[in-house]
Amino acid sequence: MRTDRLSEAETSYETALPIFRQIEAHLGVANTLQGMGAWALAQARTTQAVEWLQDARRIYVAIDEKIGQINCAMRLSEAFLAQEKADVAIRQVLEALLLGLKINIPQIEIIFRRLSNVWLHVGTPTFEAAGSAKMAELRPEDREMLEPVFQEFVSTVGAASDSDRAELLLRAGEISTAEALLSSLAEAEPTDLRTWALLAKARFRLGAYTESLSAYEKLRELDPEDASAPGAMGWIYYLLGDYDASVAHSRAALELDPDATWIRCDLGLAMLQLGRIDAARQAYLEAVAAIGSAAELERLALKDLDEALADNPDLPGGEEILRMLLERQAALPEE
Repeated sequence: MRTDRLSEAETSYETALPIFRQIEAHLGVANTLQGMGAWALAQARTTQAVEWLQDARRIYVAIDEKIGQINCAMRLSEAFLAQEKADVAIRQVLEALLLGLKINIPQIEIIFRRLSNVWLHVGTPTFEAAGSAKMAELRPEDREMLEPVFQEFVSTVGAASDSDRAELLLRAGEISTAEALLSSLAEAEPTDLRTWALLAKARFRLGAYTESLSAYEKLRELDPEDASAPGAMGWIYYLLGDYDASVAHSRAALELDPDATWIRCDLGLAMLQLGRIDAARQAYLEAVAAIGSAAELERLALKDLDEALADNPDLPGGEEILRMLLERQAALPEE
């Protein structure tokens, strides 16, 4: 459906462009080219996107339309980043920032978000080097305006470690980039707990369950007293359908942290899948006794049980435990 809509958009843009050219509607031509560039970027056609966006920007410069120039520079930074041309991407977003400062646009924070996104991908040394090179090319008055803002940004992000950057990438949904960074960090610092924990999470979110298990195993080796690694492994084994291994790892985690409610819910669900209804019921009862809100019960227990019942409506004991949990949820405050 999305591809169909994008194809329709391309047809519309290609229809409009010659009309605007014929009547010499320069702003219309630039806006159409920018729209075509955005469309190509959404299709991962970065070479075509760059061509159209650069054409649009040339027109915006000619007619002194600065918002259009800013938008093109922002999109060009995204395209060049996708092409792994970090230096060019940084220069583009700095051009957008300079223009934004000159006209004092109220949406300046959007440019800073784009700046942060570029930094997340390339790291502080590359970011600072490319930015410094850009500063050297500017006219003195432009450099005087942009350089203090750039240096303040660099000083802020410069305090962040590569692990910090990887965690921010995970939060931003840039999972593959985060995983690649964390893999290199784990190789360079093989005893760093935080790196292995983040790497395990990144691989899990990529659906690379076997690789995630390996990372959690390494984390467990480095910190055998931490319940989170065996607890997470228990859930991965559940997803892989190895319910015996799921139970074993969840129990091992609960020995380390008996108050880990989420692990006890996972244990109950794995027991249910094994047909051990009494043990499942007991695990859920112990879990819900420690849950203080309806939202928390939904997140920790009901959501996963609902999915299990959707996959297998005849799961023995499933409806009974679901009713028990719903009764408990009705008695809890919302938050």
